[in-house]
Formats: sequence, C-alpha cells, structure tokens
Amino acid sequence: ETYEVTLIRRPKLYDGDVGVALAPVLTPGGKAGGKRQGIKIGDVVPGDAAAASGVVVPEDWLLAVEGQSVDGMSAQQAAGLLEGPAGTPVTLKGQHGDQGETYEVTLIRRPKLYDGDVGVALAPVLTPGGKAGGKRQGIKIGDVVPGDAAAASGVVVPEDWLLAV
Repeated sequence: ETYEVTLIRRPKLYDGDVGVALAPVLTPGGKAGGKRQGIKIGDVVPGDAAAASGVVVPEDWLLAVEGQSVDGMSAQQAAGLLEGPAGTPVTLKGQHGDQGETYEVTLIRRPKLYDGDVGVALAPVLTPGGKAGGKRQGIKIGDVVPGDAAAASGVVVPEDWLLAV
C-alpha cells in the first residue's frame, strides 16, 4: 500500500556534523551465522570534514564515536553521536571493508548546509523482488526518530520504501 504524508521540518539540535551518511547493513561475512550487522559509511559529502580527512571512505564500517561503540545502535542513533556544535572535534573509529585495517580519525564538525529535518534516516538498498533481474533498488526508511515529525505522523515506519519527496 502506498501513502502520501506531509511532514513539517523541525529544527536540528546541533549546527555541525562531519559530512557522512550512515546506513544500517546486514551483509555476508562476519558475525551471527555468516552475517555481519553494523553501520557502514554510505556516502561521504565532498569537501566536508570526513572527505577532507582522506581517511573515511564509503563502505567503511563505523565502529565507535568518541570511544562509544555503535554496536547495536540504529544508524540514526550513531548519526546523533556525530552531530555537535560546529567547530568542535569528534573522533571516529572505523574499519576499511570487512577485513581491512581499523583507524581512528578526529574530525572538526563543520556547519550544516540545512537546519531542519523530519526525523528519518534513509538507507540505499538492493533487495530481492522487484526490478532488474529480481532485484529492487531504491531507498528505504532505515529508522524513525521517536517524537519527531515522521514518528508523530503515525504513518511513516522503518522499512517503508521512499517513492517521492
């Protein structure tokens, strides 16, 4: 069933971030019966702090922020750890690929390009069932922030497909 909902952007709590998009994943190789659960760097914003570091790249695993493990967190919770006042440092621990080396890098949060959102984390996906040889490509709602506009709508829930904005 498809639906259309209008959400009101609410002010973000912080004015700085490091320019990464996070995605929850379950992929072959790692924990729990051949699967690895965790949070990957889905994208790095060109020119922002993570990209400028030359260390953080898409497909890296995010392991910890400021010494706090992100194991068991949603992508939205982990993203919240990356946010803070513009100009302040934040330390990330990551791993290049499934077997790659781990690293720690301290980034300086830069001013965000926008000041509001609707409280959802988006995740690019390729799953069985749909287009292109039995696979469906698109964007799913990865997480909904409790108490924010999407959650308050009572309509938007994790795992929904985003069809249009």
